[in-house]
Amino acid sequence: VKYVHKLTEDEAYTFRRHLLERVKAEEIKRVTAFNNLNAMKRLFKWLKKRKMILQNPWLEVEAIPVPKEERARTVAPSSEILPQLLSANYTHRYEFPIKEFAYGLFRTGARKEELLYLEVDDVNWETGLWIIRPKECPIKHGMKWSPKYGKTRETIIPADVLEMLKPLVERAINHRVVGYTPNKKGKMIPVDARFIFTMIDRRLSSQSQEPIYRRSDSVRGAWGALFVAAGLAEAKESSSPSTRKYKDGKKMRTDYSVPFTRHDMRRGFNLAAKEAGMSLDERSSILGHGREVNENHYCGKPKLDTKKIA
Repeated sequence: VKYVHKLTEDEAYTFRRHLLERVKAEEIKRVTAFNNLNAMKRLFKWLKKRKMILQNPWLEVEAIPVPKEERARTVAPSSEILPQLLSANYTHRYEFPIKEFAYGLFRTGARKEELLYLEVDDVNWETGLWIIRPKECPIKHGMKWSPKYGKTRETIIPADVLEMLKPLVERAINHRVVGYTPNKKGKMIPVDARFIFTMIDRRLSSQSQEPIYRRSDSVRGAWGALFVAAGLAEAKESSSPSTRKYKDGKKMRTDYSVPFTRHDMRRGFNLAAKEAGMSLDERSSILGHGREVNENHYCGKPKLDTKKIA
């Protein structure tokens, strides 16, 4: 099916059965199937509401049942993995600071997009005060970036992270840094910015005597490679080919069985802060969510004291 308006209800049900078959074969978890199906239902509901399609083929398709307690991920890494990540024998071939990125996620509790869109002027580098707020900067959808729900919040970047980021700040100040954003015709063009977590822009650098850096929108590959180098994950060849074309045909993708996602580092920060004595209100304020969300989704899996229960 090439066009969304030609999708039928039968094909929608077929997709649901396909997801359940993958769950049965243990290729994906039930909560993943739930999210994949729910994403399609939300998309077509959005299209129908704006009269972009006449019929919503997903309207009668039932959601995949998942217990409520399983819908939210509760995995949280321990601070013990940080030395392993920092000492891993891995360097990104285009100089993306993936070690600093992983460490910064854990120590600040920031969302991955908040770090990727971090600029030099967002932080008071003497006090460590970081104000996360809507701002004008080049992103892949336009010239305006906003944190989740558009909420402005303040947090403090720890002294060890400030020290670690110094070379990256100097790089952002002394070299040209760009972010790509679409122009009126939809073509992605480079716009100067002051992003900190960047990588070498191969196209622009080839036209210049000095390296030019650009913001990265995804760190999935570097994330997996870092965890493999640190001995915390395994790499395997994916069954689906890469979309990039090479002289010898299509290169196969690499899958990484990484135990922790970028967002898991926020839960790791929350647990470490809780053990250090930080109050629930303080942790919730730093992470930018409510008390209930923190207690239900950011405190890891509950540990039952079976002896006490007995």
